[in-house]
Amino acid sequence: MNNIYSDFGNIIEEYRYVSRVDMEKKIRARLIDNPNYGSISVMGMQRIGKSSLAYNLLEGKADQFLEQKMIVFRVSMYQFDSVQSFFTELVEQTYAPLCDIDAVTVRMKSAYENAMNKSVEETGGKALISFFTAVKAAGYRVICVVDEFDSVRTLFKKYPQGFFVLRDLAYEPKNRVGFLFLSRRHVTELEESVGCDDGVSNFSNILSKEFLGMYTDAELGQWYSYLEQAGVTVDAQFRKELEDIVGRYPYWMDILAFHYIVEAETNSQITLQQVFEAHWDTFYSEFRKLFSLLEEQNLLNTLYQCVLGPMGDDATKDRIKRLEDYGIIRSQDEKWYCSISKYFREYMVMREQNIDFYPLWNRTEKLFRAVGAKAFGHTYGADWEDQLLQKYPPDPNNRFKPGNFLAEAKSRVEDMKTKTAVYEVDPDRINLLNGTTTGGLFSILAAEYETSGLDKVFKMRKGEFVQKTNALTSARNPYDHNNDEWILEDVKSNTVSRCTEFLTLMEAYLELK
Repeated sequence: MNNIYSDFGNIIEEYRYVSRVDMEKKIRARLIDNPNYGSISVMGMQRIGKSSLAYNLLEGKADQFLEQKMIVFRVSMYQFDSVQSFFTELVEQTYAPLCDIDAVTVRMKSAYENAMNKSVEETGGKALISFFTAVKAAGYRVICVVDEFDSVRTLFKKYPQGFFVLRDLAYEPKNRVGFLFLSRRHVTELEESVGCDDGVSNFSNILSKEFLGMYTDAELGQWYSYLEQAGVTVDAQFRKELEDIVGRYPYWMDILAFHYIVEAETNSQITLQQVFEAHWDTFYSEFRKLFSLLEEQNLLNTLYQCVLGPMGDDATKDRIKRLEDYGIIRSQDEKWYCSISKYFREYMVMREQNIDFYPLWNRTEKLFRAVGAKAFGHTYGADWEDQLLQKYPPDPNNRFKPGNFLAEAKSRVEDMKTKTAVYEVDPDRINLLNGTTTGGLFSILAAEYETSGLDKVFKMRKGEFVQKTNALTSARNPYDHNNDEWILEDVKSNTVSRCTEFLTLMEAYLELK
C-alpha cells in the first residue's frame, strides 16, 4: 500500500487535499470573484485544515493569480516579534513579485522606500497606507493570508492600535488589501484580548466571519476515496470503526490512517481498534490538546454539560453555538448532543472526575461514589469489587442491569490504571464506582440499597431513593433542558434541592462535617 499520509501534520497538497467546497465558495466570493472585494476570518480548531485550505485555494496558485493582477501571499503571525516586522513583511511580500515582473512604478518605489523606513507605531501606518494605495492605483489587488492569527494577542498587546492599521488596510477603497485571517479563536475575542474594544476599532465588524468544522458527508467521501486509492479496503464496518475512534476530525483521521497502513504492511488482518490500542498515547495526547484549547476558551465546562450533563450556567446559547460551529458537538434529533467521537466521549467520562464543570453536581456525584465504596466495603470487605462482579453478571437481554454497568466500569478502570498519566488520576484511589456512568452508579446503589445499608444512610425508602436519583439522572441529560432558554428553571431548582438534600446525608455518613 502507498502510505499517502506520511506527511500528516503538514500542509496538504493537491494530491490528497479534500476540497472544502462550501468554504472555498465563501472565500472566493469575498476575496476573488468580484471587483468589490473584502476580507474574511475563518476560525476553526487546531489542525482542522485551515492552512491547507488557504494553500490550495490561494497561496499554491499565486503565479496564476499574478497573471490576473492579484498578488497572493501568506504570512504566519507567530513568526514576528514586533508590530513593525509584521507590517513591513506585508510590504515586502507585496513588492517582491512586482519587482519580478517589472511592474514597479515610480510612485510605488518611492512609497515602498518610505514605508520601509517609517515606523508604523510613530506614523499610525500612514506610510504603509501610501504604499498599498500606490499598488492599488497600478491596478493590482493584494490578497494576504494571515495564518496563526491567534498570535495577535501577544504581538498587538503593546500596540492595540495595530487593529486600527489593519482595519484601514482592509477597509479603505483606495488602498484595500483583501485579508484571509486564520485562527482558532473568534476574531472578536482576539481584538478584545489586547484591550481594544470592538466598538472602538470596528475591526471585526468589517470581516465576514466563518467557521471551518469537521468533514461533511461529501468531504468524508472524498477522504475515503483517497484511502481506497492507497490500497485500503473501505467498507461500512471500517468506516464505523474509524469514526468511533477519531470522528471526522481531519488531522486525527490522517494519523490513524498513517499508522493503519504502516501496520497493515506486516499484518493484513489488523483492525483500526488494534491500531488505536497500539498508539493510544498519540491519540490521547490529541484529546488532551483539544481539552486545553477548549479550556482556554472557557468551553470545556460547556462541553461536559452538553454531552454528559447536567446543563448548568456554562451551557449558554453562545457557547453551545461555538462548540457546534467548531464541530466539537452536534445535535441529534434536536434533543441531545454527541461529541466528536465515541472514543473521545469515553475519554471525557474518564477525565470527568478531575473536571469541576458544575460544582454542586460534581461534589454530589463524587460523594455518591464515595458512599457506595464505603458501604460496600463494610458489607463485603476489601474485595467488594470482585464480589459485586460475581453477584451481578452481565445481562445481554437488558443493558440497564447492574451487571452490565459493572462490567463496563471494570473495563474503564483497567484502562484508567494503565494510563493514569493521561487521566490524571491516582491508581490507588480508582475503583469500580469511579469507572461507571451516573445512571450505572445509581443502578448499582439501588440494587444494593438495603443489603449494604444504604437505606440507613439516605433515610428514605428504596422507591423514593430510585425516584429522586432517576430525576437527578434525567437532569444530567441535556435533552431535558432543550428549550428557548436551554435550562428549565424549575428543573434546575429541583435538582439543586435534591443535591443539597443528598449532600447533607452523605457528608454525615462520611463524617465530612
